[in-house]
Amino acid sequence: MPVPTGPSPAATVAVRDATRLALQSEAGLAIVLPSPVAVGAVDFLAAARRQRVTAVLAQQAAAIGLSAEVSDGLLEVRRWARLRSLRQVRSLTEVARVLDGCGVPAIFFKGPCLAVQTTGDSSARDAGDIDVLVAPEEVAGVVEALERAGWSRQPGQPTDERSFGWHYLRWGGCELALDGRLGRVDLHWRLVPARHALPGFDVLWSRRSEVEVGGAAFATLGLADALDHSCQHAAKDRWLSLRSLVDVHRLLRETALLPPRSGAPVEEATVAVLESTLGLPPGAEGSRASPRRAASAVRVALRAQDEPIRMHRPAGVGTYRAAHYSLASDHGTTNVVRTLAVAVVPPDTFAGNSARTAPVAVARAVPRRIRRVTLRFLGRVESAAPDRRAPGSAPSP
Repeated sequence: MPVPTGPSPAATVAVRDATRLALQSEAGLAIVLPSPVAVGAVDFLAAARRQRVTAVLAQQAAAIGLSAEVSDGLLEVRRWARLRSLRQVRSLTEVARVLDGCGVPAIFFKGPCLAVQTTGDSSARDAGDIDVLVAPEEVAGVVEALERAGWSRQPGQPTDERSFGWHYLRWGGCELALDGRLGRVDLHWRLVPARHALPGFDVLWSRRSEVEVGGAAFATLGLADALDHSCQHAAKDRWLSLRSLVDVHRLLRETALLPPRSGAPVEEATVAVLESTLGLPPGAEGSRASPRRAASAVRVALRAQDEPIRMHRPAGVGTYRAAHYSLASDHGTTNVVRTLAVAVVPPDTFAGNSARTAPVAVARAVPRRIRRVTLRFLGRVESAAPDRRAPGSAPSP
């Protein structure tokens, strides 16, 4: 496996500082420009792409005193990003059309909907996948409708809706991915894997907001729910990129419209990381996490942000991280059982397994799981699931 490479730690620090200034400028605050940092333009741009903050930096480049070379580079990246954003909006519109045809209520979150909700500009957030939430009982029908429209399930997922594996995926997971000509769709029936970390579909639907993207209206998470989810999502990824913290910062600006935070440990840890790295917007309450927990979260975040993006995880790392996040976000017995079950026997173990009863399905799946784990720990294969697609991985101009 090739050794991952990435921007220098100094460039990551410079981008972090520049993003802090960009958010202050975006909020209309007076800023004090720091002394120029001795980081090359190529290195800085690589760090900006790695942190997925080219959009906010490009928009505020002049205000925060970035060099002409860096500003020009950011603008070039943004031209490509806007093209990706247009494609993402097309995909969003097409997915909404399919779901409307099924008569299925759906909440679109992250992506252009969150960008509009926080800035009014659908391209203000670096583009990614389409994330959509539906009620759990609607998942099978929505999958069939999307497949008829040209999307296809990614390999390694149970496909028979009558099988035990499918029901296990619904119980143990929160989403499945479908690929299509307009990009990937992440179809969710819960916002996060942990059962009680965030509300279910019916509650979220009753509190939904509406945003206009590309001339059409889309249901999205209410402001408070968007903040809760953004905090959870950032923590799940170990605050790996600054983009997730930019989302939280922008949502926290709406302090007058937000109820008091719940004080959930994962949410407060994210606020602690934001406070330490990018700062808080005026009027936002600081983290209520204990000093020890806050310091631990900040250490994890800074270490993760310095890491190059790895397209494959070493064996066991992804399982450990997912379990650690899940147990931190929901200590309930049901979630503990779910987390341990999925860690031992992930849903993709049942791919291609059409058995309808648990004993038969498990009897067929366990030998496959043992073989896979053995090969991974012998170093003969890597984890099948990519850790994260390389951010900003648009075609180079």
